[in-house]
Order: sequence, then structure tokens, then C-alpha cells
Amino acid sequence: MSAATAFVIGAFAAASNACSDEFGRATSEDAEADVEIDAGADAEPPYPNPPYGLRKGSTIRNLVLNTRVPPSTEWVDKPLSDYYDPFGKKGIYGIAIEVVGAAGFSSPVLTCIEQMTVRWPIYDGRGAKLMAVLIGANATKAEGNRWFDKFKIPFAFALDPDSPDGGIGLSSFPTHFFINPRTMKIVETSMGTPGTGCVFSPELDALLDSNNAPNPF
Repeated sequence: MSAATAFVIGAFAAASNACSDEFGRATSEDAEADVEIDAGADAEPPYPNPPYGLRKGSTIRNLVLNTRVPPSTEWVDKPLSDYYDPFGKKGIYGIAIEVVGAAGFSSPVLTCIEQMTVRWPIYDGRGAKLMAVLIGANATKAEGNRWFDKFKIPFAFALDPDSPDGGIGLSSFPTHFFINPRTMKIVETSMGTPGTGCVFSPELDALLDSNNAPNPF
């Protein structure tokens, strides 16, 4: 995995363990601890415990980000635990998060957001939850609304102004995290550029298939 895909969003870094990546940002190196789920229990288990991180195999922290979820036009604080679905009762089979920097409408970002918007009905029909996260100083509600107006975004869009807005090659190229909603573990990361398919990748399809997601198409 490249150094760029191992970056840590600012909000993630606060809850990662004492390990650090090559940029000195806190990450989790522990990819072994599994969440034990009692399939016979009626109550949903609590969100998985730390350690947290952003590397493949790590559990993602229960971030709370200011988020707009269509058709609503309101921005509300939404935790990632809303997508935690250990028993499949919520009908969620996969999570894909695209992180974009403050570079705004760069060519790779335009390509990926447009692909996400056009193909969203396919993945929504398969029980995938998509989210774009705008990081850096430009991550404001006004800027977020501008993205909605420009792209007619049908999926969740979140703001993380406390995250780094560049410096390690992320302000032009969006980075993706594919998360298993059964365990909230990151099963894959990738960097999207024009022509690669962006967030819509074999990794997302494989994640959905592994959780026996419906395929009505």
C-alpha cells in the first residue's frame, strides 16, 4: 500500500493507538482483533472497541461528522455507528467512504464524484452506503451545498474541517475506504484517479458479495 493511502484524517488520528505511520500520524497496526458477535442476542452489540486506525484490517473509529443526507437539506452530526450493522438487520452490506481534499473540483475529484452520483442507484440497490468527506479549511456547509448544487449528490456528504488539507498528495486525488458494516473493519483502501473506476471497484463488489448482498440488476 502506498504512503498516500495510509494517511489519517484529522478526526481519526485523535482516537488511533500509539503506533504511527511514516508521516508521524497515529494509526493502528493491529489487524487481528475481531469483534465477537453473539448471533443469538436480540440487542445490537456496542460499537467495536479500539485500537482504531486507517490501514487495511484496522477498525475505523466511530467518527461523528457534520453530514447532509439527501433528500434532507439539513446538516446534522451523524456518527459512523449509524452504519454499523453486525446482524444485517439494517440492510447494509458495505460502506464506501471517499475522502476529498480542499483542492475542490480537480479533475480526479470531478470524475469520481460524477461516477458515484451516476452509479449510486446500483450500489444503493445492493445495500451499499456511500459517503464523501470533504476535509480541510474549505470543509464548510456553504462549500458542501455548492457540491450538492453542482453534482446533485444523492448520497451522504460530510465535512471534516479539522483534517489536513494536503501535504501528502491528497488534495488532488481522492482516497477511498471500503468498510465491512458487520465489524467496521477496513477491508481495502484505494486512490481514485480518472480511468480507474474510483470508488466503484472490484473491492466494493467483493465486499458486497461476501455479505450476500442482493443484486437486483
